Order: sequence, then C-alpha cells, then structure tokens
Amino acid sequence: MTTTVQAGELPTITISEEIFVRASIEQTFASLLEQLGPRNETPDGKPLSMVLEARPGGRWYRDLGGDNGHLWGFVQSIKRPALLEIWGPLFLSTATTSNLLYRLTESGGETIISFKHTLVVELSIGDMIETAMIGRDGVLNASSALDGKISLNKAIVQLAGAASTIEVDRLRKIAREFDAFRSLLIRHEQVQFAQAQQSAACNASHSVEARMCRWLLQMRDFASSDDLVLTQEFLAQMLGVRRPSVSLVANTLQKAGLIKYRRGNIRLLDIEGLKQGSCECYGVVKAHYQRMLAG
Repeated sequence: MTTTVQAGELPTITISEEIFVRASIEQTFASLLEQLGPRNETPDGKPLSMVLEARPGGRWYRDLGGDNGHLWGFVQSIKRPALLEIWGPLFLSTATTSNLLYRLTESGGETIISFKHTLVVELSIGDMIETAMIGRDGVLNASSALDGKISLNKAIVQLAGAASTIEVDRLRKIAREFDAFRSLLIRHEQVQFAQAQQSAACNASHSVEARMCRWLLQMRDFASSDDLVLTQEFLAQMLGVRRPSVSLVANTLQKAGLIKYRRGNIRLLDIEGLKQGSCECYGVVKAHYQRMLAG
C-alpha cells in the first residue's frame, strides 16, 4: 500500500499577534477556552454556539442542535495553562488547512498571549505522488493505537492481495497491555516517517529513471514477487510525473534487459541492474527498515 498526498502549489498565509491581559495565566487560559467555546460570537455579536472539547484530539465545532453542525477542527496539543494548538479547516469548506497556536506567558503581573494562525491553501492539480509504502508485513494507521485521533493521509492499494483488519479500540488495548508490541508500533511509525522524508527528497532531487528503479525495487520487497501488476498510468501517478515520461523510461529499462513490460504487468529481470540504476534512497530506506523492524 502507499500513502499519498496531493501535488501542487501550497500557498501559506501566517497571521501573528500578541495580546496583553491583566490577569493570571490560569485565569487567562480559562477565559480563552470560554471565548473559543460557549462565549464565541460573530463580529456583530451573535452567538455561534461553539463547543471546544479541551483535550488532545478533542473536537472544535459549531453545534446547531439535532445532530447538526459544522466541524471546525481538532485540538492537536493542550498544555494548561501555557499552550493550546488547534488544527482543521475552521469555517471554510474549501481545500484549506489551518493551524491556530496560542502560547501564554506571564510577565510583570500580566499574561502575554502569543497568537499565530497559519493557513495553507491546497491548489490541487488532481495528481497524487507516493510518499511511503506499506507491505505485507506492515500495518496501516498504526498511530491509532498510539492515541492518534485523525488520519492525515490517504491510502490506496497498489497491488491486489489479502489483508487483515482490527478494531481500533482492540488494537489500542493490546498496545497498552504489551510494551513490546507498543514499542514495535512506534518504531513502525518512525520508519514510515523516515521513508516519507526520504521520498520527498528523492522526488525533488533524482531523475525519473532512478526513482522508477527505486520504486520497483521497493514494490518487489513489499510484495515478495518479481511480477508486479501495474499500469503505466498508475506508475506515473505514484512517481508524480506524466505518463509519456514513464513510457520512455520503461522502454529504456526494457531495452537494457532490466524489466519486461506488457500492458498492465511488469516483470523484474535484473535485480542487481535495477539496484545500480536506482538512487541511494532505496538503500537508505531499506537500512532504516532493517535496523528498526527486521529480526
């Protein structure tokens, strides 16, 4: 499987402000929660009926009654009485992501609220690009067992096969009861994060040919097969390039005797040749995996 993100420009808008309050930091933090929750109002003074669940993963939403409303975001971090961080679309319905950060400090009998609002607008071009893969010995959404409340990624199946599922609550219960299992899940997530970082650098720095060799080798490792059922169109999506580029590179690799390509199917013929043609990212990611998860 793979984790994907939308490709395109990501304009960022940042608003910063400092507010001085003549009150203790505890009183100010409590008032802040009230202002974001039940005392929240529109600019013309009308109540918004907002609810803020002040805990990690808690929702921030407008309650219109009768199970109707509008989700604004989630509490990403809260450290009373010094920090509150909220992530989500806020009141917008377009492809945007906002991060609200409130830091409170005491100074000379006053409390300083340092406010920062970062808004990222996603101008999607309808393409996807692979950032991390999960194979037959991996797990998708392991963070749910580590108190993760939100899935931040989109996962799609690249190759057909069998998979098992488990309820989040059961997985979390097992992780809490067995430290070794919880530690393994943490290491798994660390490997996924390292792989995503490496993929980002790879996509920005290396040629399509080197990236394709790396990608095919990784797919072989995860699938334990030299035969991969893939279309050039899908491969182009995962690499973040146009289909003609994939066709050209696939033809070059086939003429070199590294692969054999037929419509919808790629057979890897020369693994050592593919390794030589791949960028160093293949070895780096594999070393991360072997060091932290293998054995």
